[in-house]
Amino acid sequence: MENWVLLSRPDEPPSTFLHLQSMDDPSVCFAVMVNAEALFKEFDLKVPDDHISIAILAEEGGELVCNLSGLILVREETRTGRQVCNDSLPCAQPVCAST
Repeated sequence: MENWVLLSRPDEPPSTFLHLQSMDDPSVCFAVMVNAEALFKEFDLKVPDDHISIAILAEEGGELVCNLSGLILVREETRTGRQVCNDSLPCAQPVCAST
């Protein structure tokens, strides 16, 4: 699959949480978080200024987590992206701290 689109709900304000929908296979869609580096500053995620980062979200043990070890980087000007794997980052980082 090569063609994807970021979707938000038209009845909601812009959000960090979106859906990444495959345009090649409509049955494939991921819940995602954009600009993960803003939330997870402690990991010093290296995202070039002309890119946005996309982290795939999942539910693990009743907790919302994101995959920082497989960020998708999209160059805004060309709208082309690639997944960048980094095994030193967590693949199931909790999005919200437990209270």
